[in-house]
Amino acid sequence: MAGATPLLLMGIPQEVLSLLVVAVVFQLLLQHSNVSYFTGPFKYLLAVNVVHRFHHLKTAEEGDVNFGLFTTLTDRLLGTAYYDGERVIGSDDIGIGAQPDYPVGYLSQMLEPFRVPRVAGSLGRVNSLVSQSGEPKS
Repeated sequence: MAGATPLLLMGIPQEVLSLLVVAVVFQLLLQHSNVSYFTGPFKYLLAVNVVHRFHHLKTAEEGDVNFGLFTTLTDRLLGTAYYDGERVIGSDDIGIGAQPDYPVGYLSQMLEPFRVPRVAGSLGRVNSLVSQSGEPKS
């Protein structure tokens, strides 16, 4: 919706927008798949799965790369393009390093952003700021 609404407001024909949505969905499926397909030297131009996989590495230092949807041109211009053909990325390399217990099931991942954060000691901090009578400490 966030990407389509500005295009609609600018007057893009609905048929063209529908085709764009199909292309984006198809590309996202390919980009996030483990399907092995040969792209040859085009992997340096196109945002294919072997290139995009680096974007999902656990740490921000490694994973803040390869944001492109269809091509790597913007990443090259912004200095965020990265590909190492020698590196083998396993399932242990992908994820959110700061949240090692992040849910693995589809439904639980969809619900995770809406859960109350589990921060150790957060209630203790709140309780230390409030006196026994319920009034904030000065």
